[in-house]
Amino acid sequence: GAEKAEGAKGDEAAKGDEGADGADEMEEMEEMEEMEEMEEMEEGEDQGAGRSSDSPAEGQEEQDDDPLQLAWEVLDVARSLYEKMDGQELKLADTYASLGDINLRNDQYDAALNDYGLCLEIRERHCCSDDRLLLECNHQLAMTHINHPTPDKQASLRFYKQAVKICETRVANLKKLLKMDGMGEKIPGSSVEPQSKALTEVELNEIEEIAEDLKGRIEAEEVADESAAGSSSSAAAASSSGSAFGADAVKALAAQAGLSSSGFA
Repeated sequence: GAEKAEGAKGDEAAKGDEGADGADEMEEMEEMEEMEEMEEMEEGEDQGAGRSSDSPAEGQEEQDDDPLQLAWEVLDVARSLYEKMDGQELKLADTYASLGDINLRNDQYDAALNDYGLCLEIRERHCCSDDRLLLECNHQLAMTHINHPTPDKQASLRFYKQAVKICETRVANLKKLLKMDGMGEKIPGSSVEPQSKALTEVELNEIEEIAEDLKGRIEAEEVADESAAGSSSSAAAASSSGSAFGADAVKALAAQAGLSSSGFA
C-alpha cells in the first residue's frame, strides 16, 4: 500500500513538473510574440519617418520642375548653339523672341526688352519692311515698355508707330496682290506670298484691324500725356495765382489796419 501511495505521489509530482514546464513555454512564446510585434511597429515607424524625410525633397524637385523655367533653360541652350552656327540668324531671332515671351510672363521686363531688342536687330537685317515678324516684335517691345514698372511711354509710342507703318506697308502690298492675275506672281521687296484672292482679302482685313487697334492705343497714350501736361500747367497757374492773391490780400488787410505794407515784404 505504501509503495502504491509513493508511486501516485511521484506521478503527481511529474505531472506538476510537466505542467510547470508547459506554462514556462507558453510564457516564453507570448514574450517572443510581443517582441516580434514591437519590432514590426518600430520598422513601420522607421519607414514612416523615412517617407516624411523624403517628402520635402520630392516637393523641392516638383518645385524645381517649373515648366517655364525648363522651357527657358532649353531655349537658352538653343540660343547658345545658334549663336555659334552660320546661317541660323533667323532661328536665333525666333529663340530670342521666345525667351522674351517667357521673361515677360515672369515679370522680368528688362530681360524681356533685351531679348526682344536683339530679336528685332536680327529681323531688320533679314526681313522685308512689311514682314509680320517685324510687326510682332515692335508690338512686343511697345507693350513691354508701357507695362514696365518704370514705363517709357516715348519708347512705347515709337514702337507702336513703327508697327503701324509696317501694317500700312503690308496693306498696300496686299492690295497690289489683289490686282494681280494668277497666284504665281510675287511683289518685289515684299514678304507677301502669292495666294488666292480669298486668303488675301482675309489677311487684308486682319492687318487693317490690327493697324486700327494700334492707332487707337497711340491716340490714347498721346491724349493721356496731353491731359497730364494740361493738369500740371493748370496746377502751376493756380499756385501762382493763389500766391499773388495771397500777397494782395495781406496788403489790403495791412492798409485797413493802418500799417505799412513794407512790414510784410
